[in-house]
Amino acid sequence: MNHKNIFSIAPVLFSCTAFAGENLISIAGGSSSATLKDRDAKAAGWRLSGLYEFSKTQSLFAHGVGVGYFSLSGSSAYTEQVSGNPAEVTADYEGTSVPVYYAPKLLLGKGEIFKAYVNLMAGVQFSNYTARTSNSAGKVTANDSGFYGGGGAGLLYRIKNKYFITGGYEFSYLSNGYYSDGVVNSFILGLGIRF
Repeated sequence: MNHKNIFSIAPVLFSCTAFAGENLISIAGGSSSATLKDRDAKAAGWRLSGLYEFSKTQSLFAHGVGVGYFSLSGSSAYTEQVSGNPAEVTADYEGTSVPVYYAPKLLLGKGEIFKAYVNLMAGVQFSNYTARTSNSAGKVTANDSGFYGGGGAGLLYRIKNKYFITGGYEFSYLSNGYYSDGVVNSFILGLGIRF
């Protein structure tokens, strides 16, 4: 092979490398907590999420698309006037949310096995809220949707060449059109595969 052929093939090889990339799919779950805005109540529960990510070869930046599920519950007690007398009322709250979001991620570190990361999330969420009280108000149910956004940080540990484990913290903000917005804090662990 002469030198002219090598120089004519080199741009093609470099362009193939530029478009080559890495795909990652992960499933994560963990504990979540929130404070209900209108009542002095804490809510706790769990969350699951699935994430597909793509990054160019040797890039520290990845683009991701995710879907999740939150389930939170809590209770509070307050006093209200019934026929001129104070009465203790308890309220039980349950909420679920399904966010669908874009999730860019920045990987930090030069090692192949162990990396730290920071990520952002922006998308929409669909939520369901139920409150049950011990007084005559009974049960209130609402369905709503709105903006979903947040960020997080964590660690990624690669097992062999194809598999990895993630662990981290995420802060999520959920806005709603009709009832209170919410802030959810989550600690998550996940398992994923590269291909």
